[in-house]
Amino acid sequence: MEQAVQAAHNQAKQFDKNTMVGNEDNSNETYSGTQVLQTVALIRSIGVEIELGGVTFRPDLDLHTTDLSMIQVRSTYRSEYVRGTDGGLQRIRFVRV
Repeated sequence: MEQAVQAAHNQAKQFDKNTMVGNEDNSNETYSGTQVLQTVALIRSIGVEIELGGVTFRPDLDLHTTDLSMIQVRSTYRSEYVRGTDGGLQRIRFVRV
């Protein structure tokens, strides 16, 4: 899992250095709606669920048929990380601030 998260982090950095992916606990940081949208776009690479406004996106998400209109690109979001008993990342939760 750690290798998958690191791979996603490295890939995301190629697109945008501010995209929220990584293996650190940044739960006090905030992200723009655009960054959240980019993170959802990379969900397959990240390999964990992303929760936003009560909706859970799974890593096998089909971006072409999924309505992402609930992501407000001009809003700010706080991230929360849900980890399993082994410490592995299971879900990234974005909460609008």
